[in-house]
Amino acid sequence: MTDMSGKAERFVGLTRQEALQTKNPVYFNDAEGIIKKYVDFYNKRYHAGINYLRPADVFSGKDQEDITRKAIEIAKSERN
Repeated sequence: MTDMSGKAERFVGLTRQEALQTKNPVYFNDAEGIIKKYVDFYNKRYHAGINYLRPADVFSGKDQEDITRKAIEIAKSERN
């Protein structure tokens, strides 16, 4: 449970830093729309912390072999 708390706190911090502070919404509806777009972006980008996989792929249980192959390709391309 402690691990999840830290992950949630990190996500909230990133959301504030990368989404809300750069857009500076005035109204709740504006902030809600910005957060929804950020969550979609966040879940579709590759994360080093999960071996350069996308959270959406990991969560959905996408074919592990395909995920592993893609992760290796990305890691190799980033080294070059």
